[in-house]
Amino acid sequence: MNNIKKRLDHFVGDTPRFTVSLEDRILNEVTSLGKKQKKRIIINKLSLSLLFAIAMTVACVFVISITTDPASNKQAKVMTDEITKPTIEFVEPNENTFIIEYGYDNMDRGNHDFLSIDGERPIIIEKNEEEDLIRGDIIYYEYPGDSVSYDPPEYYLSRIVGLPGETVEIIDGQVFIDNQKLETFYGKSSRLGMDMETYFTTPSEGSMLTEKDFKVNLDPIKIPKNAVFVLSDDWIRGTSSIHFGPLNISKIEGKVLGYLKE
Repeated sequence: MNNIKKRLDHFVGDTPRFTVSLEDRILNEVTSLGKKQKKRIIINKLSLSLLFAIAMTVACVFVISITTDPASNKQAKVMTDEITKPTIEFVEPNENTFIIEYGYDNMDRGNHDFLSIDGERPIIIEKNEEEDLIRGDIIYYEYPGDSVSYDPPEYYLSRIVGLPGETVEIIDGQVFIDNQKLETFYGKSSRLGMDMETYFTTPSEGSMLTEKDFKVNLDPIKIPKNAVFVLSDDWIRGTSSIHFGPLNISKIEGKVLGYLKE
């Protein structure tokens, strides 16, 4: 019986494939057992075939369950960002920074984030080199071309989501990078810092949004070597690479360090 167990273990561990030769070899081992063991073991080709069919089914289901994301039909590989935090720091300026006041709410995560046109919470921008840019950085850049809004901005804030050479895809509001699910607070469509499920379970007066507003889809885009893919933190209130495509790095003036520390 140990030999039979080993062959079954070997069968389940490899690609399920039931052959006549394998069946005959196992049956021969069974018939060579002692008379005492024969009396307690009744195995025929029908029961053995059924056993192998069950093993094959279990093996196939197991493989699918660990390699597929049911919600998106994408491979269940994930990409995380353990560095970027949703909180905003207060920092002091230096010789390599400049200060701006910002008048758009596309980066609002529920606390009027970065909206400083009233003179409160000025924003510190650090002039940067191309190699300093990483995923999760909020950048200040010259808006490329015409805006999809009625009031085109001259300069804009957005967050870097995709890096040069990567492929970005969005399925039902979820970002994928090179077929990996981007699991971080900025990797999914949101409004005021809330994802779709949270938003529609939170009391709100006068909201006209529907699930369709959150379930954004974008075909895969290959980012050129001299560009990045950017998103607003509030997808619904902002424009981004979803609308104007990858952003040329030459348009970037600097990255956000935080609010000015008074």
